[in-house]
Amino acid sequence: MSLRAMVLRASVIGAVAASIVGATAAQAQAGIYTWKYSGSYNNASACAVAGADLVRTTEAVAYQCRGDFSTELYLAEIW
Repeated sequence: MSLRAMVLRASVIGAVAASIVGATAAQAQAGIYTWKYSGSYNNASACAVAGADLVRTTEAVAYQCRGDFSTELYLAEIW
């Protein structure tokens, strides 16, 4: 195998390895949240609408409506 072919092969392998490492780091960071209570709503639908709106307009990255009737809104921020 020529020197040029070996260098090309090594650069391709390095690029593939770097993309795998980069993708793994992004996925790991995406799951580390700090959840904070935001408020209570009259019903689950109102909670979901408020949660989606707050994720769109604030630094929150996710929301959950919790509690027996899914009326307590919690917002997530990346930790």
